Amino acid sequence: NISSIGSFGNPSDLDETIATLDSLCHQINTRKPNTHPRAKEWDSMTVDHWLSIHVKSEGSRQLVRWMLTVCTGRESSELSFLFWLFFLKEAGGWATLADIKG
Repeated sequence: NISSIGSFGNPSDLDETIATLDSLCHQINTRKPNTHPRAKEWDSMTVDHWLSIHVKSEGSRQLVRWMLTVCTGRESSELSFLFWLFFLKEAGGWATLADIKG
C-alpha cells in the first residue's frame, strides 16, 4: 500500500530522481546491457546502494524501493542497479510503470 510509505519528502528531489532513472535507463541496450560503459559498476551495486548515494530524501528513496518491490517482487537490496535500469527500459520508463491501471 503506497500510503504506508508516508511523505515522499521534497517533490523536486523525487522529480530529479525519476528524471535521472529515466535518463540512465534509456542508455541501456536491452539486448546487451553489459556493453554499457558503466555496466560492471552498476551490476556490482544494489539499487539500495545507488539510492543511498544519489537520492537526498528518504521519502524519494522509499518510493523507488516501493515501486521496485511492486514491479519485481524483490527488495532493493537484492537487485543490481543495472538490472533495475534494464527493467525500467524494458517497461518503457518510470512513467509507464507508474501509470499502470488495474
